[in-house]
Amino acid sequence: MLDNPSRNYNIIIVTRNSSVMIESCVKSLLQYAPEAEIIIIDNNSSDKTVEIIKSFKGITLIENKSNVGFATACHQGVSVTEKDSLLFLNPDAIITNNIFKQVEELFKEDNKIGIIGPQLVYEDMRHQHSVRKFPDLKSQIIMFFKIDHIFKNIRSVNEYLLNDFDYGKMKEVDQVMGAFFVTKRELWERVGGFDKRFFIWFEEVDYCYMIKKLGYKVIYAPIGPVIHGLGKSFFQESIIKKQFWFFSSMIKYFLKRVTNG
Repeated sequence: MLDNPSRNYNIIIVTRNSSVMIESCVKSLLQYAPEAEIIIIDNNSSDKTVEIIKSFKGITLIENKSNVGFATACHQGVSVTEKDSLLFLNPDAIITNNIFKQVEELFKEDNKIGIIGPQLVYEDMRHQHSVRKFPDLKSQIIMFFKIDHIFKNIRSVNEYLLNDFDYGKMKEVDQVMGAFFVTKRELWERVGGFDKRFFIWFEEVDYCYMIKKLGYKVIYAPIGPVIHGLGKSFFQESIIKKQFWFFSSMIKYFLKRVTNG
């Protein structure tokens, strides 16, 4: 049993106009992960995000002069740290208990675990779906063009979304949502981290795929819960920009699978 497992953690948070929830996020970390090293990379916020971050002591802040994207920013965060455990945390996520102790116990029990994702809930504590199968091109195109909003119960979409997944049980899965995404530095270095060709979206999916290809497990565990605001700051970006980022990353993901397996 580890009394202070957060001491082994680098917690990496990428922000962009995240002033709505970043204060609550950091406060929860200081309460439940007091010995962790917190690194925040800001992608040129225009609101009070940086000002809020600077009000806290002991946090490493990297200020980018432009939006370099999520994957590249995460690499910036990892490069200034050396601890064994890496937590990629969304700025709209709030820790509610000593989840780090639970996570480390799972890693100790099975050395083939490569990634762990916990139970996520909305701010009103409603359950949040956070597990998916690896995407297939058909389901992604259907969802991109919102066809599933018109025609319900499309088989490929239902299979991808895993709407019948039992979130009360721990299980090996294809991918977990990146809102609270824990992995080990050794594996990060073996696969080269998040592929920087993904500006945003699909980088964590790709990472899960590469980890499983090495023979390691992606685990959903009913621990936490972690409150997740589900992209509050990201919703401020224009619809056209978000659609472009998603479609571009989707194409890159499937091209990578075709060329590299």
